[in-house]
Amino acid sequence: MPISGDFVFSSDNLARNLAIWLTILSAVFTRLLIAALAYTFQFLVSILQVVLLPVYVAILLLTIPIRIALLGVKIALFIAVFALLFPAIAYEFFAEIMSNCVSSLR
Repeated sequence: MPISGDFVFSSDNLARNLAIWLTILSAVFTRLLIAALAYTFQFLVSILQVVLLPVYVAILLLTIPIRIALLGVKIALFIAVFALLFPAIAYEFFAEIMSNCVSSLR
């Protein structure tokens, strides 16, 4: 019977100690791997932000004229539908606008 603290070289002790050390090492390496992946992901996200933010801004700036043109098309369609549905009102309305434009040109 071994005294407490004595090292006993048996297959049961060796297997138990090996299992304990493998569990500890796997936990440590798993946490190191997770930390490395987290830092790598954070680095990639920061690079993507630096690269993609100007691209996003450029796309927004390029689409501003398209949005303005589409707004003009919407206004023109609204005027056309309004003139088709209410021709008398549209005639009076646009006649007033045109007379104001002509008078402002004089």
